[in-house]
Amino acid sequence: MEPFKNKKHLNKFRLILLGAFFGIFIFWGCAEIIPFKKKIPTEPPTPEMIQAYKVLDKAEHFIQAGEHQKALNIYDDYLSQSPPGPLADRFMMERGNTYLWMGDYTGARGAYQVLIFDFPRSLLAAEAKFNIAFAYYKENNYDEAILYAKSLLSLKYLSLQEEVRLITLIGDSLLGQKKACDAVVSYVDAYRLAQGEEKENIGEKIQLALAELTEPEIRILARRYKNDVLPGYLLFQKAKLYEQQGHEVNALEVLSEFLRDFSRHELSGAARELEGRLKKNLDIAKWAIGCILPLTGPYQQFGNRVLSGIELSLAEFSSSTGAPSVRLIIKDSKSDPEAATRALEYLVKNERVIGIIGPMITAEYVAETANNMGLPIITLTQKEDITKTGKFIFRDFLTPLQQIKTIVPYAVNILGYKKFAIIYPEDTYGKRFMNLFWDELVQHGGQVVGIESYKSKQTDFATPIKKLVGLYYERVDPIEVDSKEVTDEVIEETGADETEYTGDEEAEAAEPEGPEPIIDFDAIFIPDTSKNISLIAPQLLYNDVSGVLLIGTNLWYSPWLLRQSAGYVQGSVFPSGFFVEDSSPVVRAFVKNFQDTFGRKPGFLDAQGYDTAKLLFHLIKNPTLRTRNALRVALHQVSNFPSVTGFISFDETGDANKELALLRVKGKRFFQIQ
Repeated sequence: MEPFKNKKHLNKFRLILLGAFFGIFIFWGCAEIIPFKKKIPTEPPTPEMIQAYKVLDKAEHFIQAGEHQKALNIYDDYLSQSPPGPLADRFMMERGNTYLWMGDYTGARGAYQVLIFDFPRSLLAAEAKFNIAFAYYKENNYDEAILYAKSLLSLKYLSLQEEVRLITLIGDSLLGQKKACDAVVSYVDAYRLAQGEEKENIGEKIQLALAELTEPEIRILARRYKNDVLPGYLLFQKAKLYEQQGHEVNALEVLSEFLRDFSRHELSGAARELEGRLKKNLDIAKWAIGCILPLTGPYQQFGNRVLSGIELSLAEFSSSTGAPSVRLIIKDSKSDPEAATRALEYLVKNERVIGIIGPMITAEYVAETANNMGLPIITLTQKEDITKTGKFIFRDFLTPLQQIKTIVPYAVNILGYKKFAIIYPEDTYGKRFMNLFWDELVQHGGQVVGIESYKSKQTDFATPIKKLVGLYYERVDPIEVDSKEVTDEVIEETGADETEYTGDEEAEAAEPEGPEPIIDFDAIFIPDTSKNISLIAPQLLYNDVSGVLLIGTNLWYSPWLLRQSAGYVQGSVFPSGFFVEDSSPVVRAFVKNFQDTFGRKPGFLDAQGYDTAKLLFHLIKNPTLRTRNALRVALHQVSNFPSVTGFISFDETGDANKELALLRVKGKRFFQIQ
């Protein structure tokens, strides 16, 4: 929706007028609201009027250059004349329009109101009234926009075009208020009155509003407009709504009705295109699930761990009563992006899988392709923002942000700690955790009072530790400096000879102790592996850094930490995606089944593969789920699905939200505290 006047037409008119000193002068804005018809001027323009247009052109030049304030100054100077010069109403209108373009909607309305008051019979008064309503709309003051537009509709002698624009503005405002159903009603009223291109524009607005409707609202409007302009639009939107909900079969039924009853509708082409896409979506193997993991190459140990969990989940699902036969098609990514992409294309085209578990290391290289194919994949990666690739990309994996959002609230809100130090490795992992920890800490009212880093392959951590607690740089005791100054003054004033001092006093004095570490923090966050922590923790104690909480990441959860440095990390806390000694029945059952099957205890990756597969098997068991799009919708609707790595829910981007386990070191064991 735009104001009535078209600025390009105005400029063209000005040029014509300035080039013609004789002839007929015609100025026609929008149709009049007030039933007063001006006489068409038949006299040539006066020098004063020509000068007024030159001033308007000068102001227009500044507007085109983005210097709106200079244009306003020109309008104000001209309007300050007494008596007013010719075209004063036009200057007032341009002044209001300039405020409108600047986003000063209060100023715009004030200028328009002055025009209406001072020149009520001006051809521009109708435009000014509409622009007041438009200014309310632009500043999102939808209630006032609707009220003002309705007050104008109550006036007599409105032109048809003015009425259409006001009704359309009311529809725009209702849509701004998220009242899509009411907006459709308003647009339909405008559509009935509109003609030509304006009718087409309102038709597009109707479609935009229909896209915001709920299914009950569509039914209400369908009953109201049974024999009107709207049924075709409503049917098409109903089909699109079913598609968005993952109900492709229902969508096809509605499209069949649409194409039968509205074969010549302007949306018939779009309806046939949608019908073809839906039929293609249904041509898949519902019970086929793909799996892309690094089973060879440098990361094969990770891929095979995940696969163990998937296989156990499949065995349990297949053995359950009444369970359908699931085909699990496993492809090796070889830790190579090209191999992963080929595997994805094979699974889609040859196996027609409904969804994919993975990839891991190569997830970022196949995510865009999978999304373009409309194939849901549940990635197992920490790659930042992977789910933002598209609506078909999900992630069920332990991320740095999940860990930080678990440990920081515990340290600040539960333990009551406020001041923290950070020691981190200068690699991607360390820097990312450091930034996330700091940001989250600030949000919870905590404070970082010290921060140091070290090289990722460093083994001697004395330097960053000493820098952290003020032991690295030499500290001069201010009391000693003052004492020396006093001694010098005494010697100078009394004339005492320094040679009288034998030095025995120094020999008898005790060796001075070194400075104490400055420990002005409650806890230290160290995002590193258990191997490096077993080197850092003893050096902290060696440098007298004690009595503070050590906070880590899930990499601390390792038998290595307990074997090598249990005595140095007592009481330390860190999050974990899976705790094998969790006492919950679901975890205990999983651990037992896994040990019976593979002869070893499961780790996090085993548990992660098990959970992801279990979730997918549970979803596709639903008989109404028949397409990849339906699986996407179902994944977004997952809420608190019970699993061994925590209850699973997916956020709007496709990332799994989980409440992680929080572990503490006590003696030579890990204990779960949350």
